[in-house]
Amino acid sequence: MSKTARYCIYAFIIAFCIIAIIVGVNAQFFSTKENDEIPDINISNVVSVDEEVDISNKFMQLFDNKLPQFKEYDNVKKMDLSKNYVYIYSENPQLPNGPYTKKLDGKYDIVAYLPVFNINSEVTNNFNNITMNYFVKMMNDVITNSVANTSLTISFTANVNDNILSVAIIAKLKDGDKPQKIMIQGYNYDLANNKEVMINDVLAKKGIDVQTAESKIKSVVKNADDRSSTSDNKNFVKQISSRSATQTAVAKPVLVDESKSSNIFNNVDNNQSNVQQNVVNSVGNVTVNNNNVVFMRDLNSDIYTISKVTNFVLGPNGEIYIIYAYGNQTYTSEMDIVKL
Repeated sequence: MSKTARYCIYAFIIAFCIIAIIVGVNAQFFSTKENDEIPDINISNVVSVDEEVDISNKFMQLFDNKLPQFKEYDNVKKMDLSKNYVYIYSENPQLPNGPYTKKLDGKYDIVAYLPVFNINSEVTNNFNNITMNYFVKMMNDVITNSVANTSLTISFTANVNDNILSVAIIAKLKDGDKPQKIMIQGYNYDLANNKEVMINDVLAKKGIDVQTAESKIKSVVKNADDRSSTSDNKNFVKQISSRSATQTAVAKPVLVDESKSSNIFNNVDNNQSNVQQNVVNSVGNVTVNNNNVVFMRDLNSDIYTISKVTNFVLGPNGEIYIIYAYGNQTYTSEMDIVKL
């Protein structure tokens, strides 16, 4: 056999071995790839700290004060034909998209982007009532009762996904030396069917079962509670300074100009009796001792079950954010955000 023939045989054997190795490695890799893939975070029950931080940051970035693009719905009746289904409240004609601002040097500084539902239905009227009785009342309280250096900023997010209009309002209150208080409320409305959207509606639409969602909620909340109980700087002990009982009474200023007929907040019901049951789920354990509010999550509370979820919002891609904003009912900026 010639030298050239031997070289050809050797080359063929080497090439065959290399191909065999490559085929074997690929077969082993692809046969297990489906099982080795990281579960989708939207339905995974295990959430790392980094993932939770990333979810919280993305959630906070949603509040950009921008209105979505709307198509017309023949079945949805507007209260003001000159405005869209949601608009931003403003008293300044030069700033039709807000914000509402009010400032008194040394006392308070308010910047508020308030979304208003312009839909003639009982559900959206109730949404506007909550905004009035909770967020606008908060603005009035700051103007009337602030002693010094109170800052209040209110922002919103609004998206339309598969005919679901989803809006959430966030308020950040810093009252003097008190800890920051963050309050959030979500509203969800089905434009195609003129009705409120519940959490079970969106879970079913995304194919997420209740057990999986509740497992994710409990995982996120337990992780947060574990971190708070082991961190020296996160006791959630909040100092609340009481205002003097002899504080001089002042006339409540008119925050919203009642002379303007277009003002949606003119005719809302100021009755506070039903607001607390509509605004956010209850917090965990809250005790008050000598003006100290000690906050801890109650991991056994039924607020962490799907049947009790009323505060949520949909992101721009339809992702579900369940909101536990504990500042809605006590002085804290603590919150748990569960993304599904």
